[in-house]
This record gives sequence, structure tokens and C-alpha cells, in this order.
Amino acid sequence: MSSHHCLINAGCTGSAQNRTTAFKARLLLALGLLTASLAWAAPAEAPNPEAAWDEARKAAKAGPVELPMAKQAVLKLPADHVFIPQPQATKLLQAMGNPGEDPRLQGVIFPTGDQGWMMTVRFESSGYIKDDDAKEWNADDLLKSYREGTEAQNEERSKLGMKPLEIIGWAERPAYEAATHRLVWAMVSREKGDVGSEQGVNYNTYLLGREGYFSMNLVTELKNLPAHKPQGQAMLTALAFDEGKRYADFNANTDRVAEYGLAALVLGVGAKKLGLLAVAGAFIAKFAKVLLLGAVGLGAVAKRWFGRDKA
Repeated sequence: MSSHHCLINAGCTGSAQNRTTAFKARLLLALGLLTASLAWAAPAEAPNPEAAWDEARKAAKAGPVELPMAKQAVLKLPADHVFIPQPQATKLLQAMGNPGEDPRLQGVIFPTGDQGWMMTVRFESSGYIKDDDAKEWNADDLLKSYREGTEAQNEERSKLGMKPLEIIGWAERPAYEAATHRLVWAMVSREKGDVGSEQGVNYNTYLLGREGYFSMNLVTELKNLPAHKPQGQAMLTALAFDEGKRYADFNANTDRVAEYGLAALVLGVGAKKLGLLAVAGAFIAKFAKVLLLGAVGLGAVAKRWFGRDKA
């Protein structure tokens, strides 16, 4: 019996059970370290939505174009996409209902067509992340930990007047490609107890490097994920670390090693994103509805920004 099966079966003995226990212990330690390292500062006042959209439109970089990212990598933004840089990206996210400022945020990607998705781009200067724990993790065990973490965060959300969330399950189980150092996973969530609400999904992609990692988080509605997932994969492929910053350039004698591994990116970082991106409700679901309101201020700005008419 493999150590993976020992995570969900009680009759494990011997070295497999010991490996599982040690792995869980590492997960708990990593999650604690990661949560402590993620600090957000609340803005004094949310920006005016119409002004935020207008600033974003003026600052937008249209593809095809090569964009440097955090002095670490280059994003080859394809045609029919726009990139909103900082600080306009933060103002735009705040206008959508996401509080705080994230120093890791590099910008936000939008398609120019009527597709209903967006993607945030962040760089975390975590140090070199060892990827050996990807061989040991079990998606069911990670899901259980994710749900427990969300319940704990619901207490904090209630203090801020936000509705609690619940985890429905994986839209895509965590998968790591060792050859390219890319991690992908997707989680489905909704407002707790609201079975009739839209189900939001974060399609999370990561690219590991020598000094940290990029996270590219595609946000959309669950029903649209199959159609939009290739876009998320294409954006991840379009990002490449500079020579000397790649995962393969790691120097064990000089470089800093992160205190957590890949599993913590799913548990810790994922839980943090869930709390931040779900503030307005069901992720991009409410943003997409805003785009459809052509008669109101936000919709009008969105129409001008995308350069097309909407019914």
C-alpha cells in the first residue's frame, strides 16, 4: 500500500505510515510559516470604480508585447490581450471589491473579447522552493486541509462583515510538471449555504524560479472554466524566467531555500487568495455581471475600455 493511500485509510503500518505522518507535520509547519509571511494592508478608502477603469484603460499595454516582470522574467503577451500594470491594477482590484494592497502584484491580464475572465500576475520572493513533496501529496488530504483552513478564515471574514465561504471541491486536482517546474490546480467555492449562488473558480498556475515563484491566477465562473482554461495555460507558457533566474540556475551554496514546499502553495497561498478574491461574492461572477450593465457607470467605462458595444 502506498503512502498516498495511507492518508485516507486507517490500517497503515510501517514506513509508509511514518512517511505520511512526517509529510503532514511538514504541511502544518509550512502552512503556519506561509500564513505568517502574507501581510496585507487595508486601503483607507476604496477607489472610485469609474475612475479606476479609466486609469486602467489609459495604462493598458496591448499585445503583442514583451513585458518585464519583477526583474525576474518576461511575459510575452499575445495579441487580443491587455495588461494593466501597477498601480492601476491594484486600484482596479479594489474597485471590484478586493481590499488591501499586495506588493507581490505585478498586474492584471484581460482578454479584449467578450470572454468573462481575468488573470492576476504575482511574484513571491520566497527563495528556492523544493519540489520533492509533490511526490507524496494526496489531493483528498489537501482538500480536507483546505476546507478546514477556510472555516478558520470565515471567522475573520465575519469580523469584516463579509459572508462566509465554503469549498465545493477540486475543479482540477493539483498537478506538478517537474520538467517545466509548473504547478496547476483549481478550486471551486461559493458563499456558504447558498446553493443557488454562482460557483466561482480560481484556476491557479505557478512557475518556479531560482529566487521565488510567479503565480498566475485565472478567475472565472465554473461553467466557463473548460473554455477559459486553455487561456490560463497559454499565459503560463508565455512567461519565462530570465537567464540566471531560472529554477535550474539554483546554487545550493549561495541561494536561500524557502521554508515551505509545493503543498504549501496549494494550502497556504491558495487559502489566502480565496479570501481576497472572494470578497465581492463569487469571484469573477460579479465582475462579469458588471460588464453586462451597459447602462451604469462601470459598464460604460468597461465598454469604452474594451472598445466595443454591448447589448
